[in-house]
Amino acid sequence: MPCVCLDHFFHNNSSNVTQIKYCTPLKVLQGHSAYVNSIKFSPNGSQLVSSADDQTIRIWDVNSGNEIQILKRNSTKISNAQFSPDGNMLVFSEDKTIRLWNIKSNSEIKKLEGHIDIIKTVQFSPDGSIIASGSSKIILLWDVKSGQMIKILFGYSEIHDLQFSPDGQTIASAFNDTSISIWNVRSYQKLHQLGDNLNIVTSAKFSSDSRFIVSCSLDKTIRIWDVISEKEIKRLKRHTHDIIDAKFSLDGQTIVSYSSDGSISLWDVQLGVEIQKLKGHSRIVTGIDISPDSKTIVSCSRDTKIRLWQR
Repeated sequence: MPCVCLDHFFHNNSSNVTQIKYCTPLKVLQGHSAYVNSIKFSPNGSQLVSSADDQTIRIWDVNSGNEIQILKRNSTKISNAQFSPDGNMLVFSEDKTIRLWNIKSNSEIKKLEGHIDIIKTVQFSPDGSIIASGSSKIILLWDVKSGQMIKILFGYSEIHDLQFSPDGQTIASAFNDTSISIWNVRSYQKLHQLGDNLNIVTSAKFSSDSRFIVSCSLDKTIRIWDVISEKEIKRLKRHTHDIIDAKFSLDGQTIVSYSSDGSISLWDVQLGVEIQKLKGHSRIVTGIDISPDSKTIVSCSRDTKIRLWQR
């Protein structure tokens, strides 16, 4: 049975009241037999897609917790599975290739080839017309309709993460060169570079209004950046291990992060403090996502389990 969320009130220095919603365990989804390496909500929040080292991609119903579809592959290097913005397709990486999959017919639509190294990250643009993928020191942009490569963007070191801005105008990338690059999607030019002297940046994610980026790095900090001014506006530090990923909730009030020690942390953006740690996985956490309504968090782990948390 899901537990009722607890509300707690903090007062900041301006005597404004911030309402904090704590998370409680909701469900545990089991079906994978090896490390689960990615987990994402569908655009409407009713389904989840997971990929794992058991050579499968699985689609789950959030309400029931039941597995509703399985894609069996022949590679153990399956990752980055996510829904298209219209919810009709999946994209995932398989070794050095990208696959587009029709969910209804359970069949492959396109195979995108061009990377020469294992793909680290894949993302749909918000309108679903472009796919960006990263491996080694490059980002490749693809036209979804034709399956053709549009452009190559060159970095100077190994890529860790990339994400389209919600307005579809830019891409944020985190390379191994201790900075965050912001690229214009149409001109392909680098517009901004955030933080020239950071430790290795492992993740860079936009806020829902595309104005801010939350990043995390191997210096055990989470930083919030103003994209236009290129200035760091807030720094969060409580993790005791390297931070792997962090992302804003849709309402921008909460950041969820996870680190190499397997802990998941919730942060209040306004107060700049950690408000909760989520515990339940017995091994390293490998992915997190937040539902479109910001009310549910999902996590996956090397313990083969997927956990849902309710706010």
